[in-house]
Amino acid sequence: MDIDRCRALIYAIDTGSLSAAAGKLNITTSGISKMMSTFEHEIGFELLYRNRGGVIPTKKCLDILPSIRQLVEQNEMCDKLVETISEQPQGRIKIGCAHHAYLSWLGDITKEFQKVYSKIEIELIHDYSSNLLKSVENHEIDACIISKREGNHKWIPLYKDELVAWVSENHKLAKKNSISIEQLKKSLLSQPMLVRIQIMLESLKNIT
Repeated sequence: MDIDRCRALIYAIDTGSLSAAAGKLNITTSGISKMMSTFEHEIGFELLYRNRGGVIPTKKCLDILPSIRQLVEQNEMCDKLVETISEQPQGRIKIGCAHHAYLSWLGDITKEFQKVYSKIEIELIHDYSSNLLKSVENHEIDACIISKREGNHKWIPLYKDELVAWVSENHKLAKKNSISIEQLKKSLLSQPMLVRIQIMLESLKNIT
């Protein structure tokens, strides 16, 4: 399969539009339309349903889409390896992030990274954790910063931060220099209005 056609198909599906996909590839809409027609003729069945609202993948297209994504990903990995050997790294990295608090920090890291690797394009995507994990599994993005989920995935802890609790001076925990999360949770159980904080404490333990 032609890698450029595979990449064009992925862009068309991800954006839902041939014109938007053409913009990403820096080609004309008619050009990508011809690529898709040639691709469909090559494999012997329709890949996209076309209508005024854009394009959507056919059932047969969805069946082979994971393999096409993997093919494009492997090609990009090969290109990156060649670039690394030639000491001229370039390419595209897609990173998903589910937590607003990390976006600014991630943006700063991206800027510093691109000062060293100016030819590498980094795309940051914000979405829910479950959606981003599915995107990683489908080879749509390279990595994501999300709360931990079940499954056979590689998790890398990013940062250890101190958790600070504010209580009134009359609270039974006020005189303690430090408290455990379990102690704080037990204290919250007697205060229904703070149940949301208890849920937040649980999520903080899982952020990876």
